[in-house]
Amino acid sequence: MRPVPDQSTALRLVVLADRLYDREIPVLASGLPSTACSATRC
Repeated sequence: MRPVPDQSTALRLVVLADRLYDREIPVLASGLPSTACSATRC
């Protein structure tokens, strides 16, 4: 996981997640748990 570089991209990601949720499409994610990331390094 890493920070989204700009607000426009972040909003697109939120819209995508919302549409997937509305259609009950499962999304699998892998990688580091969010608690393993810090503000400066992930």
